[in-house]
Amino acid sequence: MSHKELNPAKKQLLIIVSALIFVLVTVEIVQAVVLMKDISGAFEGTIRQYGDKSLKDATQTAVSVVQMYYERYLDGKITYDEMKEDAKEAVISIRYDDGDGYCWIDDGNYICIAHPNTKFIGLDRYNTHDDNRVYFIREIIKAGDSGGGFTEFEFPRLKTNGDYGKRAYTLKFAPLNWYISTGEYTDDIDAQVDVANKIARDGLVKIISVIAIVGLVMILDKIKDIFS
Repeated sequence: MSHKELNPAKKQLLIIVSALIFVLVTVEIVQAVVLMKDISGAFEGTIRQYGDKSLKDATQTAVSVVQMYYERYLDGKITYDEMKEDAKEAVISIRYDDGDGYCWIDDGNYICIAHPNTKFIGLDRYNTHDDNRVYFIREIIKAGDSGGGFTEFEFPRLKTNGDYGKRAYTLKFAPLNWYISTGEYTDDIDAQVDVANKIARDGLVKIISVIAIVGLVMILDKIKDIFS
């Protein structure tokens, strides 16, 4: 039967069926988009939570190392000065993320007493701030005094010039009035989030393609039924 021979009733049926299939396909695509946004958000949340946990674990490890040397001093096995020097060397030797991740120590007077970049050692950093006027050492001390916390600021990498966003976690070692910190550069975290978002986007494209193809097949199948 040719298209010219299609009676009005069949034409109306074809329009209705096509419209219904189109609506169903549209609904499925919208649901897929919402689902992928939820998945992408979950990926980002998990990545950032894992990053924070890693910072906490690294800082706690550094504090435990200092505690070990402090106990050796209390046991009379090393002198007070030896304890401090050994503890500082052990803390700055902790590295991760291909050397980009490290620990450092400030004291309660805002003096940097241990850092992989030796130019900071001995500096009074009370008035040190980044380009956003964040006095990050003051914030680091506050975080340590609060029982442990995060600070966000900009700071140069060890191997490159220029400042980068950084998120640090700090714990206080009260017996020595030391504030032990480690941090992760936020562009590294953002890069991981971007990878997760790309995976989600690629998955969304595939799902939408499948839904569209299925919808097209359903419409063609109905057209075939109506014309037969």
